[in-house]
Amino acid sequence: MDYNSKYYQHFIYGQFTNSHHQQKWTNINPATEEIIGSIEKGSKKEIDYAVAAGRRALDGPWKEYSMEERSEVLKKIGDLIMERIEELAYLEALDTGKPMKLAKELDIPGAAQNFHFYADFITSIQNEAYQDQGMFHYAHRSPVGVVGIINPWSMPLLLLGSSPRPW
Repeated sequence: MDYNSKYYQHFIYGQFTNSHHQQKWTNINPATEEIIGSIEKGSKKEIDYAVAAGRRALDGPWKEYSMEERSEVLKKIGDLIMERIEELAYLEALDTGKPMKLAKELDIPGAAQNFHFYADFITSIQNEAYQDQGMFHYAHRSPVGVVGIINPWSMPLLLLGSSPRPW
């Protein structure tokens, strides 16, 4: 990745894309007030496109994957985050204005750890069945579909994983 890139597009369904209305906003490093780039401004059209892309992806091979295969995908994401820790920490520090040390020691490893946590978690979930007062109760867990996330700017990669543990 080019650290000096100054223009950022949406990434939807495996492709970089411009916004429908072709508007951009300026990304400013809050620590230095330096302009670090321009970013495509999203609209309802981009949200609809991203949701449709997510639904298409769910109709692809993902829905046929076993829990173990899904776990491997999540583990790989965590591993790739750690392989690119220098780059991601730099970008996180630049975008949020936080010290590089904090991004490198907390944010980026925490993001990888979240993906590893959920990779392990999904292979440990069991369906539940129990009998009570002559009735049989059964719980079956399955994915519900596409979700949307509004992510704060302060720890974007870390919070993407929505850590189950307090930091």
